[in-house]
Amino acid sequence: MSDIPEEIPFIAEVIQGGRITIPDEVREIFDIKEGYFVLCRLRVISRRQKKPRMRKQNKAPRSHNE
Repeated sequence: MSDIPEEIPFIAEVIQGGRITIPDEVREIFDIKEGYFVLCRLRVISRRQKKPRMRKQNKAPRSHNE
C-alpha cells in the first residue's frame, strides 16, 4: 500500500470566476501539477451575506427655482 492518503479534506474560498485554490501542502502530497484533472467533492459550509445595494440616483437634484 502507498503512504499517500486517498483523500484529504480542505477548505477553499471561491474567488473571481468561480476558481478555488488547492493548498500547496495538498498539491505536494499528491504531486498535482498545472494541467492535471482532479475530482472534487463539494459541500458548502458558509455563504456570505449579500451586501445591500445602494440605489442609483438617475436624476440631478432639482433646484428650488424650478
